[in-house]
Amino acid sequence: QINLKVKEFVISHIIVKSNKSGLIEGSEDDSNGPFLTLDLLFNNCSDSILILHPSKSEISIRFRYKGELYSRRMFNLNFQENDSIFILPRQSLIIGCNNNAFLMGTKAWEDKQKNYNINNDIDFTNELIYILPTINVIYMEDGYLLNANEILNVNIMK
Repeated sequence: QINLKVKEFVISHIIVKSNKSGLIEGSEDDSNGPFLTLDLLFNNCSDSILILHPSKSEISIRFRYKGELYSRRMFNLNFQENDSIFILPRQSLIIGCNNNAFLMGTKAWEDKQKNYNINNDIDFTNELIYILPTINVIYMEDGYLLNANEILNVNIMK
């Protein structure tokens, strides 16, 4: 009785600034990019109140690149600390989430390291063109396993 859509799908910092040391550095809390930010739209299609438990949930994306399947956890921006959120009948709720290093540890990242030139910034445009059609957004908690059935708006920014 609940429907999940991605209202906004934003990828930014797809051109990562060059690091003159000769390596692309990054970690899970790195701010180099590419950044992924999602606004998830939860629609209560029922006549009953639905209860979500964000503090016990996990939001993730799955995607393919060069034959490999990857899964990355998204970090809930607005409701992570809430034990319960109520969605009234025929109402909706938006939950934002992000990941600032979702390509770390993928072949896309490794390929860029192999071909790294310290005089150029690192452009992930071609890799993202390959990855975008394969992305699946998932919300999981006890009692719910929701796959986003639609992405309403995609925005790609340098």
